[in-house]
Amino acid sequence: MVTTPATGRSAPPLRAARMLLRHVTPRSLAALLAMALACLLYWLLLLDSQRGQLAQTEAQARLRATQMSATLAIQVETLVTGLEHLLRSLSTGYMNSSKRDFEHAVRSALTIFPPGSISQIGVADAQGRLVYFSQSHNAPPNGPATISVADRDYFHLHATRDTPRLHIAQPLLGRVSGQWVIPFSYPLLTQDGRFAGVVALSVSPDYISGYFREVLATNRDVAVLLLDDGAYLARSSMQNDVLTRRVPPDREFLRTPSQRHGEYRLPSPVDGVERYYAWHRVTHYPLVVSIGLDREHALQRTRDTLRDSLWRNVLGTVLILCAALWIVLLFARQHRNHELLAESGERHKLALEGGSLGSWDWDVGNDHMIFDPQWCAMLGYAPGELAPTLDTVRRLAHPDDRDKVLGSLDAHVRGQTEVFEAEHRVRHRDGRWIWVHARGRATHRTNDGLALRVTGTQADISQRVTETLLRRALLDNTGAAIFLATPERSIRFSNQRAIDIFSDDGRPLDGRSMRVIHCDDNAYETFQVHYRQLREGGGSVRMESRLRTRHDEIRWFNLHGTLLDPVQPDGDVIWTMIDVTERRRAEEALSAARGRLGQIIEHFPGGILVENEDGRVVVANQTLCDLFATTPTPAAGLIGLQHAALRQRFPREVLDTVLSHQTTSPGEALLADGRSLHATRIPIRHATEGVDQLWIVHDVTEQRRHEQTLERLASTDTLTGLANRHTFLERLEIELARIARGGPGGMVAMLDLDHFKRVNDGYGHAAGDAVLVHLAGILRRVLRREDMAARLGGEEFALLLPGTDAAGAATLGERLRSALEHSRIETFKGDIHVTTSIGLAPLAGDARTLLARADAALYQAKNEGRNRVAMAPDEDVPA
Repeated sequence: MVTTPATGRSAPPLRAARMLLRHVTPRSLAALLAMALACLLYWLLLLDSQRGQLAQTEAQARLRATQMSATLAIQVETLVTGLEHLLRSLSTGYMNSSKRDFEHAVRSALTIFPPGSISQIGVADAQGRLVYFSQSHNAPPNGPATISVADRDYFHLHATRDTPRLHIAQPLLGRVSGQWVIPFSYPLLTQDGRFAGVVALSVSPDYISGYFREVLATNRDVAVLLLDDGAYLARSSMQNDVLTRRVPPDREFLRTPSQRHGEYRLPSPVDGVERYYAWHRVTHYPLVVSIGLDREHALQRTRDTLRDSLWRNVLGTVLILCAALWIVLLFARQHRNHELLAESGERHKLALEGGSLGSWDWDVGNDHMIFDPQWCAMLGYAPGELAPTLDTVRRLAHPDDRDKVLGSLDAHVRGQTEVFEAEHRVRHRDGRWIWVHARGRATHRTNDGLALRVTGTQADISQRVTETLLRRALLDNTGAAIFLATPERSIRFSNQRAIDIFSDDGRPLDGRSMRVIHCDDNAYETFQVHYRQLREGGGSVRMESRLRTRHDEIRWFNLHGTLLDPVQPDGDVIWTMIDVTERRRAEEALSAARGRLGQIIEHFPGGILVENEDGRVVVANQTLCDLFATTPTPAAGLIGLQHAALRQRFPREVLDTVLSHQTTSPGEALLADGRSLHATRIPIRHATEGVDQLWIVHDVTEQRRHEQTLERLASTDTLTGLANRHTFLERLEIELARIARGGPGGMVAMLDLDHFKRVNDGYGHAAGDAVLVHLAGILRRVLRREDMAARLGGEEFALLLPGTDAAGAATLGERLRSALEHSRIETFKGDIHVTTSIGLAPLAGDARTLLARADAALYQAKNEGRNRVAMAPDEDVPA
């Protein structure tokens, strides 16, 4: 104890402490202890929550990397598919078209694809000599043929490969351009299938890496495009350091070629940055897209937030404990403080209430809006269901009206208008658009004139707008452009279609001269003769003429002119104009198309067979023979054969199933070599009233295999491999129908994992998925072959037990429950033990009622303590 030298009495701080101790009662000590324990519990929960937040942030970063890799893989697949299609077209064009047409096709391709994506296109002959190169300004002095690509790997690969297909090579330095390029190549084949050279297309790695950089959030994130052997094709950063390198051979996509996607975390061997990596294989191509997100950057914001939160909570805890000490001394004032707090809450509640019929109130500074019940009901919402911010108005407004409404409101907030007023469309809760009239005025402004608060009303004007739109429907919704021209040939009226076609600024053409739609002044003057014919020849003329559209494109139109009033030949004229450009072009192309038809049939990607009305073959292509013939057969050898004679050339199942005269529905045949062939018979009627028969045949082997895969995926749960909800309900309806016809009964079981949320929160969603897969494995081992297990969603499972009585189902349920209870699931965070609750109900009634009874039994098991089997109580079930 500290005392003063003169008197020996305690110092003032010690006297205050003694006074404080005298006022501390056992009840106060208990309250202080409870407060300390609460703070301790709070800190335990806080630290656990922060660990969870870090884990969640890391999981979100991994998920973002996975989603980005999948999205970029799809975009890369789209680009490569387009390049493959281009190379195939160029290969065919080079072999079958003139050099001039081929060069035109190359220029078109370089124009269609994004600038910088294709750096060059070249063609090499069968000896590897470069005979064509698109970048003429970089061509060698003695012409492209002075350069040979015979030593390139892709050239040797195409020269020795039997099947023509796209090849993507590792980046190399172009011998003409001197730049790094990624070669995409496709072989040139003669009509008899001999190798005639290679057409190669070079894609700049810088184009791909530049696109990758655009989708990345920071320059420390990285996107990589690789060949499936690990060779680098493009990298969003440090690309020049990796173009000739490969990723380490321990990468997951190199060790497991059958795996389609995956993820991992490690420091980059290129720049040493630790990242979350997610990779995804590009479908149909030997490419891998890998996305790496900087781990430090992904976690930095969360760590900073958590660190700030810790300091705030430290300060808060100290303040709370200090306040608790003062509360002991000021307990008498606690009731008064509660009263003040209640009064403050009541005032806050009254401040939020208000508004009138169809009204709204906007606090501009805080972006807080109040919508009264009538305003909400107008859009089909309950009060409080919409977010109280301006974003609600922005979200509900029609995209075409949004800028106009928000612009008018912004102008009023700035003081540029006395009243805010707008007519626009908003989305009703049921999905339809309604027209509303919104009007408002600022009630408070700053000294600078900016609005602080705006209050207004809103009315539903859908009926009035509908009536207005109906008046214009006949004119604006027609496919023809309509003009009303004065005797001076100025435009008195034009419908929306005419504005869309001819107005260069998108505004109405009223008041302008008809000169704006003609090709030039000479055409405008020449067209005057049709006006004279119209006025002198009975009030109606029709012709086809060329006109200029808003995009300065000359197109053909069918024009029909009539007098507005037949008794006034000098009055206004109605012109109806229909674009017939495509028809004229089609007519012009028809003759050329006939000449190309033979080549199209021969190169059609499928078999074609045409028999005349006498049953003789008149058209057949080589693809048909390649698909059907058991021995090599030239297509010309089929011409003139009767249908029955084809049996000597084609397998029997082909004629009976695919090339059948009995039906026009598509036919398919499964050949002995495992291929599936699909054919459609199309009767062709011609002027002689005879009927020819056309068969179009395709090899659909891969398509059928793909459909079988899709059917399997559609009926199963992707995580557990069990049946999904849709498949289970279909099987349940079948069983109920069988029982209704007098078949033996059965049982339905509903399973739900106990406290599954704790597994996800404590161990992570990956551990939760492992638990679900583990339960699915137990179900497969315990159930009979005729039983069915399905995952309905989340941790909810259902079992269909046909031919099983209540006792058997209860026994089975106990086996399942016990097997799961005594099993464990190993995770990197430790072993997990879970239990399940099971509800049973007999197969009877309709599916909805049956599932509800089983679900009720499940909740009974939950309510009785979980980890048990409950049976639905007996009740009358309608037949």
